[in-house]
Amino acid sequence: MVKSIHEFEYTSPLEYPGRRNQGNYILLDGTDVMDISEHPREAFEQIDTLLEERELPLLAERIPVLAFGRNASPSGAATKTEKYSHGELSAADLGTVPMLKATLSGHDVVWHGRPGQTGGYFAELITDKETEDTEVEVWVQFLTTEQLAIIHTTEGITYEMSEIDNVSLGDGVSIDTVGYTAREASLLLDQDGQPISVSGIERKNSDRKEMNVRGALEHTLGNEAVARIAETGSPDQYLDNGTAMNLAARKERQANVQKAMIEASMSRPYAHATDAIRFGRADYDSLPRGIEGRGEHSGIVNTMETHVQAVRPTKEALATKADQLIVKYPNESIDERIERARKLLDPALNLRKRATDELLDPNRQRRLEQLEQQGIITRKDQVSTNEQAHV
Repeated sequence: MVKSIHEFEYTSPLEYPGRRNQGNYILLDGTDVMDISEHPREAFEQIDTLLEERELPLLAERIPVLAFGRNASPSGAATKTEKYSHGELSAADLGTVPMLKATLSGHDVVWHGRPGQTGGYFAELITDKETEDTEVEVWVQFLTTEQLAIIHTTEGITYEMSEIDNVSLGDGVSIDTVGYTAREASLLLDQDGQPISVSGIERKNSDRKEMNVRGALEHTLGNEAVARIAETGSPDQYLDNGTAMNLAARKERQANVQKAMIEASMSRPYAHATDAIRFGRADYDSLPRGIEGRGEHSGIVNTMETHVQAVRPTKEALATKADQLIVKYPNESIDERIERARKLLDPALNLRKRATDELLDPNRQRRLEQLEQQGIITRKDQVSTNEQAHV
């Protein structure tokens, strides 16, 4: 069965994480959703047959990436790539994504510790003593390196890619994946100081409170100090105010709200606790591939430009961004604003900055040294990575 992406339309942050497909599917060209078998082995065959017919990279060449928030929705996955199908890679290349429903044990999906800049909330993947017996719904996206590079540019530097093993696809089939986990994030807490689970996501063996976005915002704005800073106790008004603010005002409101939440014990810092390998945003060769797990190569050898040189923003995306920039740069010509928009939207530039931020992080450097001691990378790889990050 094939459905239109419009059946999964996302119109408001209050709809986060967005409507999900009932079962396994392939997003086609960023516009259609094709249901596939619920049995993973049959699904693998269907996926590779379709990809081969379209002359697209097969599963063995793709990276299995965990999706647990907005990315798990068909519209969320489509939105990530739609503004980049203009260069050598088409909408068929970038907008075709196999997505399999899965179960992850020992984790839960909960709310981040503060509203976003415009006012919505988003999810965090957590693991702790309280989630030891919890099983939560996740999705596995099989991405090409170009698609993953685009995803990288949309995920903040507070996150890193970690290896997440033993993700169950059903029928006794489990695979290793990578996922975006918190490096220095925070969690929204209930009155008992416990994280609050995102409602609408299937889970077992959990007694955490569950809330949707509206409930999370009502809980947040129900605190007198927070409501005073926000100048409203209404989730709808809070979102409307955020939309009308400029970026500086949004950031200031967000920071002040978070400070009040921490003082009220409604939010606490969180870093994903794992001994698994962490991957930087330029670590393409050493990532898992397909359904077998480990890729053929190891080390950190490729620059991000190798994989995104064919990915460039569309003319429509550039024009939209240029129109937005007229407020900040009223004296610039349309050509100057389009060139500025090109630099802002170019995934290669964004990815280089994010990779450099990670390489300069002392914790990241210590992890690289540990990988060297384990024989996974060599000192030459590390030097090459730093040089590449500053190309």
